[in-house]
Amino acid sequence: MVHDRFSENYDLLKDLARDTPMEPGVYIWRDSENRIIYVGKARILRNRLKSYFSGSKDVKTAALVRHSKSIETIIVSNEYEALLLENTLIKQHSPKYNINLKDGKTYPVVRVTAGSFPRIFRTRRIIEDGSIYFGPFPNIQALDKTLALIEKLFFLRKCRTMRKRENPCMYYHINRCLAPCCGKVEETEYKTQLELVKKLLAGETSALVVELTAKMHEAARALKFEEAAALRNAIQAVENLSEANSVEDMDQESRDYIAWAAEGIFTTFSVLSMRGGRMTGQELFSSRSAAEEHESIETFLVAYYSPDRPPPPRIYLVKLPLEDTALNQFFSGQFAYVPELVSPAAEEKRHVAALAMAGQNAQEELRRRLRERGAGPALDELKQALELKARPECIEGFDISHLEGKHPVASLISFKNGIPDRKNYRHFKLKTVVGKIDDFASVREAVQRRYSRLVREGRN
Repeated sequence: MVHDRFSENYDLLKDLARDTPMEPGVYIWRDSENRIIYVGKARILRNRLKSYFSGSKDVKTAALVRHSKSIETIIVSNEYEALLLENTLIKQHSPKYNINLKDGKTYPVVRVTAGSFPRIFRTRRIIEDGSIYFGPFPNIQALDKTLALIEKLFFLRKCRTMRKRENPCMYYHINRCLAPCCGKVEETEYKTQLELVKKLLAGETSALVVELTAKMHEAARALKFEEAAALRNAIQAVENLSEANSVEDMDQESRDYIAWAAEGIFTTFSVLSMRGGRMTGQELFSSRSAAEEHESIETFLVAYYSPDRPPPPRIYLVKLPLEDTALNQFFSGQFAYVPELVSPAAEEKRHVAALAMAGQNAQEELRRRLRERGAGPALDELKQALELKARPECIEGFDISHLEGKHPVASLISFKNGIPDRKNYRHFKLKTVVGKIDDFASVREAVQRRYSRLVREGRN
């Protein structure tokens, strides 16, 4: 008998789970093509696998069971060996529903072009042509704020191609460009402005504030009060930006902050590293995961830290793993020390804020992934639910409105491959139901007018 929504092999899988041993080990889920799609570990294999078939299941568990054909188990001596074997198998097979440490490399960087009068702009492409790059910047809003400040303070060229002009463009006249194309500025002066921009992008705001302050005093002594006021405002803007995006503190202890965001089977981890009181980098990793939250955390820690990337003495987490015995054995065996795993209390504001920053970036990356993923999987589910022969590429919906039977109209919205197809939105003034309140007749007229026209035009 074919079972409900999960899988045609639901009963078979459930029987396999009941027959597994009461021993520690690793379990492997395979799909209909015998590919490994998930690897997990358990202290007691039978109990863990039976949990997949008891009670109501969330989206990611349902997806795993629905796409599975068989389950295999490997018995080991203890939970620590299970942890090591799980890590080896995940790295070897890259299962679809496991943490695979896939770097998010689509974050923008700031490019400073090569040449005499470089241009500065945001990009996602890195070209080896002598340009200088700053980033990547996971927090796009903060980056846009920084670039807006740069445009306000420094009047670097905007045009993509540098070529000689007789007359400067609009940006020169509104004090947004030094017009190097017209010879309005010397290369040395332009490079002086450029160096200040580089310092700002590199986070060296203190040196920039000193230089801007000196220029402000110089302008004031020369009675150029408007210029001095503009520099004063610029100094305040730089200081506010530095304060809002501070990634430094006085704590010299090396530590990592790890946060994550999840939606269904999709999970994104964000790691913020602090070394010597400065943030030395942030990494984001995206994956599909059918594991429970505490299992995902443990699996990620084992996959992330390696001899090439040893753990710091302290690791801050939004939530701690349920049990850390096997994890402690892993750290001790691999690195000869065990880092302290900490979930900070609310009053530890500095650490809470750092985790919040990591969490915000994880959430932003997750949203980006879901946008890029599109509506394909949802359309596949709709096809299955409606028992269609093919994925519904075109979906249209009608809505009827009127004023107590007067002025009846119908609105049509259209979706193509799950994306709004606004050019095919339509509005119908209904003719056969004037003075009547009959939504069924209204829909009948709108549908007839819409699709009879498509048939006549040969677009059916």
